[in-house]
Amino acid sequence: MIDLPLLEAIHREAAGEDTRIPEATIKLKREQFFPQEGSYGQAVVATLPAEELCRLRSDHGDELFARNVRLFLGTRIGGVNAGIRDTLSSGDRTNFWAYNNGVTFVCDSFKLDSDQATLRLSNFSIVNGCQTTVSLGNAASASADAEVLARFIAAPPRLIDSIIFYTNSQTPIRGWELRSQDRLQKRLQSEMTDEPNRYYYALRRGEVRTLNPDELGKFTRDGRFHVIPHDMLAQFLAAFHGLPYVAYKDKGKIFSVHYEAVFPPDLRVEEALLTWRASEAADRVVSEALKRALDQGEELDSVILKRGGKLFTVAVISQMLSLRNGPNFINKLEREVVTSKATLDRLATYANVAVVWYVRATRQMVGEQGLQRLSAVLRTQDTYPQLRKAIDEEWRVQSIDQSWVKSLPQI
Repeated sequence: MIDLPLLEAIHREAAGEDTRIPEATIKLKREQFFPQEGSYGQAVVATLPAEELCRLRSDHGDELFARNVRLFLGTRIGGVNAGIRDTLSSGDRTNFWAYNNGVTFVCDSFKLDSDQATLRLSNFSIVNGCQTTVSLGNAASASADAEVLARFIAAPPRLIDSIIFYTNSQTPIRGWELRSQDRLQKRLQSEMTDEPNRYYYALRRGEVRTLNPDELGKFTRDGRFHVIPHDMLAQFLAAFHGLPYVAYKDKGKIFSVHYEAVFPPDLRVEEALLTWRASEAADRVVSEALKRALDQGEELDSVILKRGGKLFTVAVISQMLSLRNGPNFINKLEREVVTSKATLDRLATYANVAVVWYVRATRQMVGEQGLQRLSAVLRTQDTYPQLRKAIDEEWRVQSIDQSWVKSLPQI
């Protein structure tokens, strides 16, 4: 059974409620533009005065990059943006058009006025060129002599993701960056801002850097900014759903072949938050167990814990939670319960048992070969049934004592 708020959220996703900029008129450089048409739709290729990009950035801020997979990544020494800054601050900026890869806009439609050299865009976003646009805006006084190659594409929705992927290929784009544009991910981001106990769900690199002090304050509790990077949540969700080996060794597949299993359309924010809180409990417990193993000279145990120990511990926590609370317990969870300190304490109880069982099971799987076999065991999802069987056996033995079962708190 799916509750009404979730159905409403799924409907909003399907309706495609966009955050792109509704309309804007852009001035092109006269006689340096031409229309283009193909199976992808209609397009205009043009030269833009850098001042025009600076104006758009000033008018619309980061909303300009609503469909971009990344926001501004800063000017790290030796990085691309530092190079753009250096070019703009030198006499070489008149060659900027030749040096730069250009900027790509997508839109629903556009109207070209050749006489006035203007382009009217409807529902548009920059999908490649965020670094260029922000760098120009940050050096607006030095950008007067610079020009930029720009493409404006009015393409059907089914092609937008492909355009985003291929236009970003000069700076390798990861699967999780492309998935940051999914409506499901945006729904989770929106729902995580709700009370009680807000979390900032970071979908794009550079996103947190754009938050002002008031926005940061909304997600700060007990002196700590509570942020959940969506690619890390995906790994823990994969582990929680029985794919710990994929999460550890093949993260990219979470966002391709396993995406629907890890992020089903009806995924409740409560489940996502419970998984994240399980990862927080596992983080602390695994760190403590690793320190003990190192202090005691237990080399095999320490390597087991270092190589994805937190992910595998979350997988075992998930299995234990189902055994203790029933397979459908997640469907009944309320946000107030999931985000409470009491729940984190309860998850820590599970984590303390889970890490011991996981290490013991892995030791059994590698046998006398020890470290030599460990890589092979951790390399493939095919070994997960062995781990799951070992945990089931641990549970059966321990549950003979019903008082032990009752010592594990219900969630």
